[in-house]
Amino acid sequence: MGVHQFSSDPLHRISEYQTAAVNAQIQVHAILAAAGLSAENADELMCAIEAGAVAGAQCQVVEWDGSAPSERGEAYGEGWYDGVTTVCNQLVRAADFLYQQRGGAASTLKLIAYQAQRQATQQAAAEERAEEGSEASEELIGQTLAVCEEHYAAVTGTCSAQWDKELSRELVGVALRTVRLAEREAYPQRLEEYLRGNHERLKQLWRRYGPDGLYPRGVYHLVELPESFVLCERIDNAPLWLQGVWEEEGHEETPLERLKKSWLYGTGDKDGR
Repeated sequence: MGVHQFSSDPLHRISEYQTAAVNAQIQVHAILAAAGLSAENADELMCAIEAGAVAGAQCQVVEWDGSAPSERGEAYGEGWYDGVTTVCNQLVRAADFLYQQRGGAASTLKLIAYQAQRQATQQAAAEERAEEGSEASEELIGQTLAVCEEHYAAVTGTCSAQWDKELSRELVGVALRTVRLAEREAYPQRLEEYLRGNHERLKQLWRRYGPDGLYPRGVYHLVELPESFVLCERIDNAPLWLQGVWEEEGHEETPLERLKKSWLYGTGDKDGR
C-alpha cells in the first residue's frame, strides 16, 4: 500500500486525515475482532491510541512556550504564553474525552457486519442478474419450438419439411434468453395459451405479411418461420429485452423491427383483431 498524497490545502487536508482515521479504525477493529480480542479490550487499545495521539500534539504545543519573538515586546510574549497554555489545556481535555469513549468497537463491528451483509446481497443480486438472460436448455428450446410449429402449421397450412430447423432452434434460443429463469419451466404452457388466445391475430399476420400477402416474399421473412410466433409473444411481453439480446447475438435489426411493427400495428382492432 503506497503513501497517500494529501491535499496542500490545510482545511482539506485535515478532513482527509479524519476520513483516513475512520477507515483505519474500521480496519483495525476488524483485525482485532478476527484475532479474538473482545470489544472491551479493543476499545481500551483504540481509546489509548487516540488519546495518545492528542497527547503527542499537546507535547509539541508545550514546546512553543518561550518561543515568542522577543522583538514583539513583553505584552506580546504574555499573550503568546496565554495562547499556548489555552491550547495545551484544550488538548488535555480532548485526550481525556477520547480516552473515556467506549462502545466504538461494538458499533464498528455492527457496521462491518452490515456492510458485509449488504455486499453479499449485492453480489447475489449481481449473480442473479448475470444468470438472467443466459442460454436456455436444449430441452426447453425443443419444447418451445414444438409449440410454435404446432400452431404455425394450424395457422399457415405449411409443414415442417418447409422449415429451417437449425435456424428455428437458434431464434427460439434467442427469444428464450428473455424469459426469466423462474418462469422458464412453465413457459411452453404459457406460450401455448398465448398462441391459442391470439389465433385470429396470427392468421391475420400470415395473410397480410406472409409469402402470399401484400408484400413481396422475403420482406417480412420472419413471418415465414414458425419461430416468429414465440418472437411475437416476446414482442408483447419483453420488447426491449428482446431487442437487446437480438443485437447482442449479432442478428440484423431490420427483420425483427419489421416483425415488431407488423405484429403491433398491422393486426389491430381496425384490421379485425
